[in-house]
Amino acid sequence: MTKILRTVILCLLIASLGAAQTQSPSATVCEKVAHPKRFAGRIVTVRAEAIAGFDIFAIEDPSGKCDRMWLHYAGGAPSAMVSFATQTPKTNKTGMELRRDAEFEKFDTLLNEEMHPRERGTLCMPCKRYAVTATMTGRVDIAPEGTGFAHLNACALQFELQSVSDAVGKDLTGNYDSVLFSPTLVRFPTGYFSGIVRSPSGEPVKGIEVAATRTDEVPLYMRQVTKRTDENGGFRLDVPPGTYIVGVNTDLPVVAKFPIRRRTSPARPSARRPQFLPYRICRP
Repeated sequence: MTKILRTVILCLLIASLGAAQTQSPSATVCEKVAHPKRFAGRIVTVRAEAIAGFDIFAIEDPSGKCDRMWLHYAGGAPSAMVSFATQTPKTNKTGMELRRDAEFEKFDTLLNEEMHPRERGTLCMPCKRYAVTATMTGRVDIAPEGTGFAHLNACALQFELQSVSDAVGKDLTGNYDSVLFSPTLVRFPTGYFSGIVRSPSGEPVKGIEVAATRTDEVPLYMRQVTKRTDENGGFRLDVPPGTYIVGVNTDLPVVAKFPIRRRTSPARPSARRPQFLPYRICRP
């Protein structure tokens, strides 16, 4: 009986030790930043604020008293990011599948929610509606010397996200001028140009730029809307009300690889040159 009891106790101790080893240690962002080698390659849990901006995508300690860690998961990124492949560390992806459950979806939705301009052309970067805090579990990666994560390879530490829980969003609507911004999407009067660009031989032209240029007086940022054609030569331009001239390959110098190479106007037609066509988009 005593031998059986000892065996049971030993099994319980082994099971408890195994559970303790599989649990993710909890530590603050500041502790990880201060002692990166202690956490390198380990799966850890942290309570932090997620920062998603124009060129930043990171986690920050609630105290704000230390550097941030770059946040990484498939589908998550800042609005603008440039990095150099030769200076980007290669990380181990084994066993790091992101848990895309309801908690993650809530976190991701809050992080990407934005304020919306009430007038066309109003700029705001970033215009995030929520400050998002969550409990996140993931791996700490350290960039070797001479390399880095993030925009311009500027971060030495990265947090590879595995799961999220208890996400909370603090509404920042009150921080914005309500005359200029709305928490709900504002729809502006919009017209559309659509069609297919074909070469002189009748073949669809893929990847050529189509430009709709205003002929009336407007601010510079509203002067032109451009888009490249799809695989089938198709395009659609969404434009505000106004008078436009529509053309293709209108940059100077023109892109020589395309069969349509010259810009012109209806006043000077030419059999060898494509013609801009004047259109008016009116308010309903």
